[in-house]
Amino acid sequence: MIVVYSIRMINLIVPPLIIAITIGPIVSKHQVERPSTTLIVNITNPKEGDLIDDKVQIIGTVGNAEFDHYELHFALYPNPTNTWFPIVLSGTIPVINGVLGQWETNGISNGQYIIQLSVFDSEENLMAKTRVNNISINSEQTFSPQTAIPTVTDTDTPNFSPTTTPVPNPIDNSQKSFLSKVLYEQQQENDHISTFGKGAAYSIFTFLTLGFYLQLRRFVRPHLRRLLRNIRNDLRRS
Repeated sequence: MIVVYSIRMINLIVPPLIIAITIGPIVSKHQVERPSTTLIVNITNPKEGDLIDDKVQIIGTVGNAEFDHYELHFALYPNPTNTWFPIVLSGTIPVINGVLGQWETNGISNGQYIIQLSVFDSEENLMAKTRVNNISINSEQTFSPQTAIPTVTDTDTPNFSPTTTPVPNPIDNSQKSFLSKVLYEQQQENDHISTFGKGAAYSIFTFLTLGFYLQLRRFVRPHLRRLLRNIRNDLRRS
């Protein structure tokens, strides 16, 4: 079979073929990035069983062309009541092995916790989620035990270390109030007795003094009258 090409047909075929041959390799070198349809959701730090404190960076990956935002929450482990507390509520930027959020743990009590990463679409539908369980929070600084180093004490220098005085057993407020009441009543009773005794002693002293004065007056008065009468008679004679 013999195919006869006309000049017009050659002019129609050759130029596009030349263009395809020259431009094709150049275009094929540039790769077109297409959004991934596979949703990647993971947390790489902290990991299960980690002991954390202070401010912790939560590192992981959230990437998909269809996701709208992600949320980070934490809860007590194992969270039987399904009660969650927010860390990040609106993360809209895709993250690839980067910081998803910062978890401030200084105001959280010590214990075991869970963190959860949830991804939602634009209609608030949950697309995927992942959790990291059994994360320990210890806000108190722990010290590893160290071997005590003996110290040499100079025997010539007096040691003025403070001495502790034993503190008596504390008495609760009810006992204190009861004791105070009893002591006050005893004090008032003693004051009454003391006042009564002083008054009685003063009365007895006054009574004895008056009786002694009357007895003395009864004994001395006749002698004084006789003495005054003799003096008056002597004055008249003179």
